[in-house]
Amino acid sequence: MILSNLKIGLVTLFLLVACANLFSQDYADKEYYLVDSLDLNTLSQPDRSAIDSLLNEYHLEKEDSSKLNKLTTLISLCEDDIWVKYNEILKNKAQELSQKHIYEKIYVKQLSSAYNNSGFYFFSKNKVDKAIYYFEKSIELSNEIGDKEVVSTALNNLGYIHKRQGDILSALECYHESLRLKKILKDQNDIALALNNIGGIYYTLKEYDKALKYYIDALIIEKRDGTKKGVGRLYSNIGSVYQKQKKLKLAIDYYQQSSEIYNNIGYKKGEALSLSNYSSIKLELVKDNNTTELELILKEFKIAYNVFNESDDLEGKASSAYEISNIYRRLGNILLAEKYGNESIILARKIGFTEVIKNAANALEKIAILKSDYRSAYSMQKLFYKMQDSVENNSVKEVVIQKQYQYEYDKKMITDSLKSAENAKIKEIKYRQEIKAQKLYSYIGVVGSILLLIVVIVVLRGYQVKKKSNLELADKNKVIEEKSLEITDSITYAKRIQRAILPQYSEFQLALKNSFVFYEPKDIVAGDFYWMHKKGSAVLYAAADCTGHGVPGAMVSVVCNNALNRSVREYGIADPGQILDKTREIVIEEFEKSEEDVMDGMDIALCSLEGNTLKYAGAHNPLWIIRKGEVLETKANKQPIGQFDNPAPYTTHTLELEKGDSIYIFSDGYIDQFGGKKGKKFKAKSFRELLLSIQDENMEDQKYIIEDTFLTWKGNLEQIDDVCVIGVKI
Repeated sequence: MILSNLKIGLVTLFLLVACANLFSQDYADKEYYLVDSLDLNTLSQPDRSAIDSLLNEYHLEKEDSSKLNKLTTLISLCEDDIWVKYNEILKNKAQELSQKHIYEKIYVKQLSSAYNNSGFYFFSKNKVDKAIYYFEKSIELSNEIGDKEVVSTALNNLGYIHKRQGDILSALECYHESLRLKKILKDQNDIALALNNIGGIYYTLKEYDKALKYYIDALIIEKRDGTKKGVGRLYSNIGSVYQKQKKLKLAIDYYQQSSEIYNNIGYKKGEALSLSNYSSIKLELVKDNNTTELELILKEFKIAYNVFNESDDLEGKASSAYEISNIYRRLGNILLAEKYGNESIILARKIGFTEVIKNAANALEKIAILKSDYRSAYSMQKLFYKMQDSVENNSVKEVVIQKQYQYEYDKKMITDSLKSAENAKIKEIKYRQEIKAQKLYSYIGVVGSILLLIVVIVVLRGYQVKKKSNLELADKNKVIEEKSLEITDSITYAKRIQRAILPQYSEFQLALKNSFVFYEPKDIVAGDFYWMHKKGSAVLYAAADCTGHGVPGAMVSVVCNNALNRSVREYGIADPGQILDKTREIVIEEFEKSEEDVMDGMDIALCSLEGNTLKYAGAHNPLWIIRKGEVLETKANKQPIGQFDNPAPYTTHTLELEKGDSIYIFSDGYIDQFGGKKGKKFKAKSFRELLLSIQDENMEDQKYIIEDTFLTWKGNLEQIDDVCVIGVKI
């Protein structure tokens, strides 16, 4: 929200705040970007008596802050031309009062808020350059007084403008910085909004898996701490991702949930958006240009078009016009197709939204070809590729990936810095207490005898020694902090190396077509890993859990991963039990090189799938097969890969699979996670019930449900271990 929770204890920018609040919500809904702009109809006929009353109160007020607030409320009641006039009065008065009170925070804050609202006003009038100027002025002033809340809001607004103009990198920069500040402020609603906006960037880049992850993270927060409107927005966004991934059943389900919420709260534009989204799916499914079906869908898009038109939502109107143009073209009505196509591109250019310009250009190119107007077709094709290249070129995606890594690193650093700040505060309190104690000793020395004076001198001397020690300790702590940062950087780089030894997710899904891997390390690097190797017509794959997590676990995982590779590649073994025997032998041999006893090792579930024949061997970790609503468990050997008294050969289990069987192997991180209302473990029973409940879903959707359930269960509690779950369907 733009000005919520400012907590200045004053009557603030009443309707202005509400309007600006609406602008700050960036919706990545399909190709449509639903922007809640100012409804000018609500301001066109102000309550004259209310304005007169406030003007009278303004002139009677003696306190500067009260006069400023009266001006603020007046602005919210006035129509367009008066709005700009009074906004200028507010800014001038705020500057005057700021100088008078030597830039007291309350006045600077009012001024920066006025700049922010001016930015919103000019944006609503499609004067983007002026909007950017005022948002940047708001950020500059707010930074002077350390007002992170207004800065983060203005950054969010700037991010939206940059995205609409196709400047993806600038948009992502603004959104990530806004998210960082919101996390410091612990504003859950705005954290969800920032996550949603970053998800919208990845949606635009067609990185749908990443977009979905951000949307799900935002949805969890909105459900817990947010609004129904926010939940409806995210249901719609998630539906958009599923539609792009051709998971139409899931897309329809999420659109319907979104529509129900919007209908319950009476949000007309939201209902229009949901109708457009659902209609676009139906349009995809129309075959052979069936006239009856196309005309029904055309009516639905026109309903949405009219709602967007009435609310002066140029973006929604442009997107609806594009869809209407396409339907008229399919119906053979080239005249109306061209009319709505031209309207779409004019509106899109007016608001500068690259995605809508691209779509409209594509529609007009097809129409021009039907008219044999090849010059116009070529012109529209050039415009289409120009808009597409602004957000889809490889260099942009590479930088976005780099920023994602930086975001993950910054997220950890924020947590660490907050802990450091808390520790520093405790140290400061202790230090002040010591100073007070020393002053007390001094007072006693003045009043007391020579003997006490000698004692005080001794104490003061001790204090000087202690102070010197503290300074030396502070220097040492600084060195430690620098070393800690170096170590964190090294660990972050180690993450990239560890990721490199894991199979590429695309290769995994190519080898096991109907599968998923849910991999969620506890720390930057992990002890869990997943493994895959093709041997002839068989696919070997495993979920492994090495001793510990973090850096120690990661080091063990490298040794164990290498041992698995050697067992298969160097020794040519294909039988799962024999692979584990040889892997254990190699791991023990490696650890015996150390002068100290190393008892580390690994638990693992290893499978070999060839046709409908599955071979499995395990060290502690079992195999689950779900068949016709029942979980069939194959138990592992109760011995790890590593040092063990009286070791026995690992057992290879051979099973014949049936069509529809689902195979699951996993580490113990998921079922051991604490969470829920009572903070208890998730447990194997709940995991079985979860897997049984999602058998009708495809494997990729199962992955997201499993991930969503884990994050919801964990809530605000710390993740206690690495998590790895692999699912394969026959």
